Amino acid sequence: MLHYATLKYSPSMVAAAAVFAARCTLNTSPVWNETLKMRTLVTEKNS
Repeated sequence: MLHYATLKYSPSMVAAAAVFAARCTLNTSPVWNETLKMRTLVTEKNS
């Protein structure tokens, strides 16, 4: 089901948020590592 409030976010930002949430759920440390920063151009602060 589509939530229109999420349309303001790009698909890549939604995907990065899903990865971030999954890593938090799995207690992965660090939650957002350098490889993810480099590949997605997203940091914890702007996700």
